[in-house]
Amino acid sequence: GLLGSAPLYGDRRYYYLTAAGERALGNDPAGQGAARRHGPLSEVAKVRAYGLVAFCCLADRARQRLTAAEFRQHFPAHHRPGLPMGYYADHDSGTLGFARVDAGGQGRWERLVGRVRDDIERHRAIPAFRASIDSGAFELAVVTATERKAERLREPFGECSRASGVPVLVHVVPDLIQLVAPPRG
Repeated sequence: GLLGSAPLYGDRRYYYLTAAGERALGNDPAGQGAARRHGPLSEVAKVRAYGLVAFCCLADRARQRLTAAEFRQHFPAHHRPGLPMGYYADHDSGTLGFARVDAGGQGRWERLVGRVRDDIERHRAIPAFRASIDSGAFELAVVTATERKAERLREPFGECSRASGVPVLVHVVPDLIQLVAPPRG
């Protein structure tokens, strides 16, 4: 009763905490101001969570996905209320990164490029991030499902990287296509 499961894609499933699981960890899932951490994910949240975990854990280079609490603890000067979660630490390079997962969107790659530019501006506006950028210790990653889309994104992100000083990585997670555009049938 502490865990539930839901379909991920195909015959694969993922597991999540139930309200009883939250209570077993000492959290009150119904408490005032409590963040909802139990129950199945929405479809968009599932795509983002899978893309980020696959980028961090299944790539050739391991990265540590940071929870909100870990981000606040290890990067208190960088934390601001309202920042989206999606941060990771690359311990090999000593880099803090932010990953944006492409959830599809009818191939509208130019919108994704605009969002990444907005991400860079938002991070540059925070002094601690600006210092990390200036010292080469901050990067952005875009996780997408197909090599074709990745190829279309690499040139504009290369230009963006040169102009902003923020490296923008493009990473392909082929299994993400199962969540973004599941086969019909």
